[in-house]
Amino acid sequence: MNLAGVSMGASGIAGINTPNAIDYAMLSKSLDSDAAAAQGAINMINSAPSPSLDPNVGTRFDASV
Repeated sequence: MNLAGVSMGASGIAGINTPNAIDYAMLSKSLDSDAAAAQGAINMINSAPSPSLDPNVGTRFDASV
């Protein structure tokens, strides 16, 4: 095996890791974004007013004008 063959083989192996690193970074960023969106939804649900304890509230509605 000559030096040129070893060099080409090493650069080919190193080139395989670059797309994997980019894919991993993109997936990680996407998961972080999803987690932030989910936390925002949870915060919105937690800050919503509690429903009325009276089951009759909102059941009678007069729409006559």
